[in-house]
Amino acid sequence: MLSPLASSAPETHQLGPFTVSFDMNTNLNYRTETPNPQEDSLATVYPLIINTNNATGALIRITEYNNPVDSTLVMRGSLALMNMRESGINVTVPESLTIDGKEGFLISGVPPSAGVNAAPGFTLYQSQYWLDSKSCECGPVSVGTTSVDITSTYPQDITTNLLNSLHVGKTESAATPIANVTKNVTATPNTAGENVTETASIASSSAEKSAEKPDAKQPGFESILAITCISAIGYIRLLRKQ
Repeated sequence: MLSPLASSAPETHQLGPFTVSFDMNTNLNYRTETPNPQEDSLATVYPLIINTNNATGALIRITEYNNPVDSTLVMRGSLALMNMRESGINVTVPESLTIDGKEGFLISGVPPSAGVNAAPGFTLYQSQYWLDSKSCECGPVSVGTTSVDITSTYPQDITTNLLNSLHVGKTESAATPIANVTKNVTATPNTAGENVTETASIASSSAEKSAEKPDAKQPGFESILAITCISAIGYIRLLRKQ
């Protein structure tokens, strides 16, 4: 669903069982769009697109896994950093950031215009946090079922407003807390690799379908959407090395 042009006002959207609110506090006009979620037996991806023009936009992506997966932020941040570098983006080291009252990370970088086909000089911001990450008895790791990824090419002040005001809540009837995460976290490296492969495919499919809607002549924004899928791909690589 495509919303009318908006600016400088709080926003609230329903993405399946999740309510997403934010306030970009900007005079820039933008549109929001909530493409249909992508679902399979492993996870469901709920995207929310915020778009001003072909090089300026943001994507909020909620991924809800059916079973707990590794949500350790150090690992997730390292994978995001590695894959952004492999895409030719000159990035910063992940920095810790509180988003929505939870621990998260933020990476910023400048993509080469030839590689990402976007306006020269913009900065790409990538961040992530988890709604339900908990320590696991299986080792010095955390596990969770619901991640929130935010990608933005808005200026730093607007991106900061977005991250500082973002709130994602799940309706109580749909919430399933991971009460007692024990040693039996379901995945061996091989099966986890297969699971994440399929989940990455869902995210990629969602990004491709979302990118079709704003405008076929917006290669910069399509590239923004595509970049958000790289962390899952890096996770597969790590699992296969174990």
